[in-house]
Amino acid sequence: MAMGISGAAAFFTGIAAIFTGLSAWQTGRTAKAAVDQVELQRQIQIDAAQPYVWADIGEHPTKQGVIALRIKCEGPTAARNVRLTCDRSLPSDEQLATWAEKAQHAMEEGTSYLAPGRDLIWSLGVGHRVLREGADFRYRCSLSYDGPYGPVGPIDFVIDLGDWRTSNPNPPGSLNEIRLAIRDLAKAVEK
Repeated sequence: MAMGISGAAAFFTGIAAIFTGLSAWQTGRTAKAAVDQVELQRQIQIDAAQPYVWADIGEHPTKQGVIALRIKCEGPTAARNVRLTCDRSLPSDEQLATWAEKAQHAMEEGTSYLAPGRDLIWSLGVGHRVLREGADFRYRCSLSYDGPYGPVGPIDFVIDLGDWRTSNPNPPGSLNEIRLAIRDLAKAVEK
């Protein structure tokens, strides 16, 4: 009988050990999930505090028909040491070639500080002169900058100006439409 009781005790001890092991394994998984969640929350906090800087070559935001290089800082914090490099010279028309060269040199040297919401814009020329037939419109660029949590990038991307050759030169709601409406109104008032 003593053997039966000790056998049963050993059996139940073994079962308890299995459940204890399973419980420890589940506790370990739960602890790892909690650590992963904390790390994810930390990364979300860092990402939310980083500036977002983008660069593009496209239509000037206020000068209709003009192609421009534009670099803008968005997000809640300033970007520092902003640098943009392209694989070759930026496109320009003959009248603004020196300006385009200076713009490219300035961005390769970098700007030490770009506040949130601030953008830098360099005119490269009138669209039909910049986007001339037979030109190669693909530019491989690299953008890097520093945020409050350290370096961001380099971010490598391609700007393809060929997209601009076929786009609408007078987008809806442009300042040109307002100018034309004021001109038509002035003519009507004169009559």
